[in-house]
Formats: sequence, structure tokens, C-alpha cells
Amino acid sequence: MILVALSPLWSAWGTAAWLWLTLLGAWAAWRWPVALSDSDPLATAARWWALACVVAFFVRALPQFYWGDPWDERHVDFRLLFGAMATYALVRRVRLSSTQWFGLCVALATMGLAALFVTYTQGRNTPSNPIPWAASMTFGACVLLGLTLTRRPDWPLVTTASLGLLAFLGGVALSESRGAYGIFIWLPLVVVAAMVSALRRQCSSHVHLKMASSTAAVLTAVVVLALWQPRLYEAPIARMQVAANEAVNAITQPSPQTESTSVGVRLYMWNRSAQEITAHLLWGHGRSERMALIKSWGGESGSDTVQGLGHVHNEYLQVLLDHGLWGLLSRVLPLLTLLAMAWHLRQPTTRPAAVGLMGVAVMAMLAGLTNVNTAHNYYGAMLSLCVGLAMLGAPGAKAQHQRG
Repeated sequence: MILVALSPLWSAWGTAAWLWLTLLGAWAAWRWPVALSDSDPLATAARWWALACVVAFFVRALPQFYWGDPWDERHVDFRLLFGAMATYALVRRVRLSSTQWFGLCVALATMGLAALFVTYTQGRNTPSNPIPWAASMTFGACVLLGLTLTRRPDWPLVTTASLGLLAFLGGVALSESRGAYGIFIWLPLVVVAAMVSALRRQCSSHVHLKMASSTAAVLTAVVVLALWQPRLYEAPIARMQVAANEAVNAITQPSPQTESTSVGVRLYMWNRSAQEITAHLLWGHGRSERMALIKSWGGESGSDTVQGLGHVHNEYLQVLLDHGLWGLLSRVLPLLTLLAMAWHLRQPTTRPAAVGLMGVAVMAMLAGLTNVNTAHNYYGAMLSLCVGLAMLGAPGAKAQHQRG
């Protein structure tokens, strides 16, 4: 939990948290007795996740061997695979106590505060590349939201979670990473949906009063923060305005200058990638040819920015360009599996995991539209870790054996 809380401050701590989860899963599989039936929804979902990561790994291995591409770029596939196996082992053997569960919420809330501290003091100079770093922070926010919305409301939990979620939003806003801005839509959407669902149930007036007071407190905190630090909303608004202007200029006035901007270079490379993908749809071009294509595109456009890039800033186009439909299947299968897991776990006892997993899947899908986040070690570690935390944080069926 300490490593989770401090993970935004140094990428090695996030990786260490993932490694701890993996080693603990291996130890649990070796030494601890099984407590949860394999037919339990939580165990079933964990098995789906492990199988999806295994299949994705070997599906990607086919074009990897075909083209002779280096395996050091497959670090995310290894992290997802090992983390998924550990998660399956732990879910079947461990249920958190109430104290441990609240400690996990505190750790995630502290993670949000640490993220806000990093971007408030350093701006975009984050410990890892700011784009995958910000996407990783959205994963933590989604897991915390899932754990929060599905427990009986009480002030310690509401205060801790609200503080953490607001900090996550502030940290992402000041990171100026547009690929993670979907969290500003997703979090309020899920909160409103949960409130509507609670109001439709026949809850006592005491519960409704708690919901109203909690909502008022959070809204008041948002207003106070916005007035105290206007750059919390000015930064993302300014970034979106810049993106809109760059997109318009790149489309209406294509030139080496407009195609060298942040959005312009993406639009240019996406267009060129789409043209090349159709020629080798099944197996792709391989890594070496992809690098050569980017160099040639930069020479044709006269853009030094394009020539200096190593990927096409879109997860889906990148895997299609490298490894064709095999690569695309390996990348989308784990994300689609997360959505299937969320649907499978929608019942009240496992809803914390469902909400967290769906949020992680949605944020990963959106973040992949504008960047190849899997090119970075930190992103893969945090994605695997947050899926594991979402699964372990769900109460599930009552286990016969409880560790800790």
C-alpha cells in the first residue's frame, strides 16, 4: 500500500508495487490454501483476465517471430501476463479485512495527492513520460471510485475518497495530457449514475441526507479549489483550445510547420499509417519497416518532428502497422476482456470490481487513441497493478479462509 501511495512520485515505485503483487501471487499459489471456489464470479473473472493475457501474449508472439522483432518492446505484455496470473492466485486465496480494505482506499487517495503534488510543483516534468503517467493516474482514480461507490456511505470513507478523487483530477489537469482528459467525463458520469441508482432504491431518509450532504461538500470543495487555483481548470481548457487550433491548421493549411505541431503530426502520421496498413493487413510491416516508414514520411513532409519519432501516436494503428490483425487482436483482447469482466461482476457483492475495471478499460481505450502508451514501462506496470487492486478490493463471496 505504501508503494501504491508513492507510485506517482517515482516510476520505480510503481514498478515495485507491481512486482510485489506478482511475487505475492506466486507465494500465495505455492503456500496458501484456496478459499474461493473457482465458480465464484470473482474467481471466474480473474480466470478470464489471466486467459486473455496468455492468449494475447502468444497471439502477438506469432508476428513477433515472423518479423524477428526484438522482445524488449514486449515488456507490457510480460507485465500484464505475470500480473494477471498473480491476480488470479490472490483472488482465490485472499479477502481483505475491513481495515485492510480501508487502508487500500487510503493508499489510492494518497496516490491521488501525490499525483497532484507532482504536477503542481513540476508541471509536465513527471517521473515518467507525462502522457502514459497521466493515463496511469486515471486507472488509480477509477479503482478508488469503484471501491467508494459500493459501500455504505460514512464520513471517513466519503472524505478520504473525495479528497483522493479531486486530487487525481487536479493532477491529471495540471499534467496537460489530453489523452487522459476522458477522466473528467467518466468520473462525474459514474457518480451521477450511482446517485440516480441509489435514489431509485427505497433507501431511508437518513441515507438520502448523507448523499445530499456528501454531494454538497464535494461541490463546495470543487468551487473552493477552482477559486483558489484557477489553473486547475485553465490548463486543460487552454490545452484543448490549442489542440483545436492545431487540428484546423493542419487540415486547412498543410505544411511542414502545421504538421510539426502536437496534433498536426498525429493527424499526418495517422493518415499515412492507414494507407500503409491496408497493404499488409494480416502480418503488418514489422518494427524495422515501421521505423523506416516514419523516416520516409518525415522526409516527404519536410518535418523534422516526424523524422524524430519512433511510433505513430496511436496504439491501434501502431499494432496494425507493426503486426497487422494479429497485433490488433493482442492489444484489444485484454481491454475487451476487462469490459466482459465488469459486466460479469455487476451484482452487488462484486460491483466494486466491476466499476473499477470498466473505468480502467475505458480510460485505456481512450488513452490509446492519441499515444502508444505501451511503449513505456510504467504504464504497463500500473495497468496490471490497478486491475489486480480492483479485483482484490471487491468483497466477493465470503471466503472460508482469510489471510491477514
